[in-house]
Amino acid sequence: MSAHYSGSFWAATENDLVIYESRLELARLLFADFDASVRHIVAQPFLLRAEVDGDLRRHIPDYLLFTDAGPVVVDVKPRHRVARPENAFTFAWTQRTVESRGWRYEVSSEPHPKPFVWTKTADDILDTLAAYCSRINDSRH
Repeated sequence: MSAHYSGSFWAATENDLVIYESRLELARLLFADFDASVRHIVAQPFLLRAEVDGDLRRHIPDYLLFTDAGPVVVDVKPRHRVARPENAFTFAWTQRTVESRGWRYEVSSEPHPKPFVWTKTADDILDTLAAYCSRINDSRH
């Protein structure tokens, strides 16, 4: 069992702290914060509760992202746990519920490890970093 690793991350998108409960959630939060299409990030946004197959089900998604393309509900789970029956059932139920509202749903896991290869010049990399810094400076204050 992995250790609980929770904290708060200062998100430029929110101009405020956003909570996370694992390093994997923190990684997904970082991606959301640097995604220019994300306008708002909400951690643990709501409680889903319903009777499913005679059982009362409850689930709190990890994030709700308001994007230019519409809301996206995100659950974050390590890849080796995604296919476990109880998780697969919860994700399928959450996906049906979320998509019935016209929203998108994603289960986020760690990426497949790939060898890192530099494909750009140092100037290109610095220009990209400068653009990200510009977004942070231009964020709502």
